[in-house]
Amino acid sequence: WSLRELGAYLLRRFARILPLYWTFLFVAFALTNRLDEALLHALFVVGTGHLWAIPQEILFYLLLPLLMLPLAACNRIGRWWLPLALGALMLLWNRFGGTGAVWLLGMDFARMEFFLGVFLAGVLAAFAHEYLEAVPQRPPNPFLARLWSPLGLVLLVFFLLFSTGRLYGDALVLSQRYFGVYGALAALLVLSCARAPAGPLPRLLTWPPLRRLGLISLGLYLLHPLVKTLVDSLISHYTGRHLHGLPLFLLTLAGTSLPAAWTHASIERPAAAASGRR
Repeated sequence: WSLRELGAYLLRRFARILPLYWTFLFVAFALTNRLDEALLHALFVVGTGHLWAIPQEILFYLLLPLLMLPLAACNRIGRWWLPLALGALMLLWNRFGGTGAVWLLGMDFARMEFFLGVFLAGVLAAFAHEYLEAVPQRPPNPFLARLWSPLGLVLLVFFLLFSTGRLYGDALVLSQRYFGVYGALAALLVLSCARAPAGPLPRLLTWPPLRRLGLISLGLYLLHPLVKTLVDSLISHYTGRHLHGLPLFLLTLAGTSLPAAWTHASIERPAAAASGRR
């Protein structure tokens, strides 16, 4: 990478998140006279509540170019060295990279580990897809080609059944307790969709309403706790009851979609155009 390419990469990544994120901080913290909290979040020092993921993303974006320098050297040695090095780094970080190595301040200012292994799983999946595209098997293996689609469906069912223990009366969020394992499986799910684009799961994910939700997903993520609190307060005020589970989820999703669509059109899209990202 040249410095110009590096600058363009960082500009595109930051333009994807920061304009809407900083706008949300201004509304949620600054307008409620919590300027100290707004500043700490704006500088990625802390990430309370659902905002814990933003400092994680920003740190990864900053580290990725530094990580790719030695990994690129592995690639020059041989085409298999890069995925092997990525996989080894991912496993080592998942095993040893706890709060004793690198930590970020999360909910209630508690130390939270840096989930580098999860990000590396996604990078590894991207390299695997590019490699399989560039080096097709000769002769093609029809069994392996047909394996990707059912693999994606199996992984999707696994996530639906075992991401939490609520179906079995346990409040434990398994996907958060075993971030490394679930991150690797999520990367494999994405890879399976990329390798079988005509399968039932990719066709479902490219359904126009779901694609629209994907476009406004950052706004949905940032705004949904505010809408959830508002919906719960209104329902409680007028009915004397609190909603839970699927009804609360659907009402929150519906209530968040409109403001998220507005922020996408008025904030995210202009920022993307200014950064050169399409």
